[in-house]
Amino acid sequence: MPFCRRRILHENHSFVHSIKKIESGDNVVATVNLKIRNLEQKGYMKNYIKTLAIVSTLAIATSAYANITLSHTTFGSSTDFPSTSISTLNGTLSFEDVLASPAGATLQGSTTQGTTANAGFGEIFNWTGSAVTLSAVTIIDMGGGGGANYQPFLFDLGPTIYNTMSSTFNPSAQTDLFGNYTLTPGAVGGSGNFIEFDLSGSDAITLNPGDSYAFGLLNNNSSADFNFRRSSGGSSDPNGIGYTLTSLSATTITDGMSGNNRTMFIGLYTEVPEPSTLAMVGLGILAGGILIRRRQKA
Repeated sequence: MPFCRRRILHENHSFVHSIKKIESGDNVVATVNLKIRNLEQKGYMKNYIKTLAIVSTLAIATSAYANITLSHTTFGSSTDFPSTSISTLNGTLSFEDVLASPAGATLQGSTTQGTTANAGFGEIFNWTGSAVTLSAVTIIDMGGGGGANYQPFLFDLGPTIYNTMSSTFNPSAQTDLFGNYTLTPGAVGGSGNFIEFDLSGSDAITLNPGDSYAFGLLNNNSSADFNFRRSSGGSSDPNGIGYTLTSLSATTITDGMSGNNRTMFIGLYTEVPEPSTLAMVGLGILAGGILIRRRQKA
């Protein structure tokens, strides 16, 4: 192999190694400056830019892939949602709308509610943490399933708190933060299952501190074969409230469930930005540094 070609391949290999360092968060700025200087001095900048474009495209394509999948595990005698995502790949538990009292606001003191054909149901929650990635949402499936398809959706309602029977919003004016998916919860028997909606790509949205969100499932079928766990009695949750709606194009919702201030139990799983996101940030810094230095030399 000619010497020049060997040198270019060596530099490309070194560049990819730098990208891996960026993914792991190692001294990004120093790595960027050092690689730019070395390649300019050796005259390989053109080849470097080409490699940068290829790797950038791969990183962006990987991060942009969006999907929602299902995981599940037995509910049984649990008093809390699992501390780690059921898939083990979608973060740790950051929020669950389970109250210490009254008894009807606990998982084991709660009750089961069935779904309605061609209608939706869900829970509003207010995010009080920092800006993090929502990687999974878990509910409790108490039987049925295996037949009807359900569309998960998520609305950002802004900083307003929705925790009373008089608080409402207009679904038709909201933007669904999830892609348009239909999922079929599997048939469940016995003591029920935790059903986890695992989010990836653009569906793993960033939660804004102080904003309220409406998570829900829409049944687009003429049959309803799915039952979920909710609080019993008038268990008021200061963080949010359960609700039902007739469609995503409806202009209002019905607060509470079965005529009272009740909560649909959900668990939220979050994580720090994934390595591919950090890689894209690093690639942006690299590209910006290259352009600036080329302009300065011109």
